[in-house]
Amino acid sequence: MRDYSDIRIMVIEDNDEDYVATQRAFTKVGALVEIKHLESANLAISYLGIDSGESLPHSQRPHLIILDLNLPGLDGREFLHILKTHAEYGSIPVIILTTSSNKMDVNECYLKGANSYMLKPVDFGKYLEGIRHLKEYWLDTALIPG
Repeated sequence: MRDYSDIRIMVIEDNDEDYVATQRAFTKVGALVEIKHLESANLAISYLGIDSGESLPHSQRPHLIILDLNLPGLDGREFLHILKTHAEYGSIPVIILTTSSNKMDVNECYLKGANSYMLKPVDFGKYLEGIRHLKEYWLDTALIPG
């Protein structure tokens, strides 16, 4: 089994239950990654140093970002645009994980640089299946920056 401990994933999610489900799902699929949880896009902007102009050291940068769209303050769409136009962070893959199946949201996110768009299922079994697919593609198959 592969060691995922060197993989850093940032989860931007304001709902604690959804975050815990994500964390639990990664553990259940055998991807023991380092997860940095931030409850808002504003906190993510600060954590990454985008607002101060001081970027994170490479050893602390996320390899992958899982982003909810409907966040308090700066929403996920705005964060996605800021991140993808940033010189240091634009290459980080962003997976949208949201309850919105609105085609306008899907199209807007892909136009702004999202690498994947996934719906949050209510059923944990289906949620687990989605995280398993995410792991198999993004952690086992694709080469990610970092």
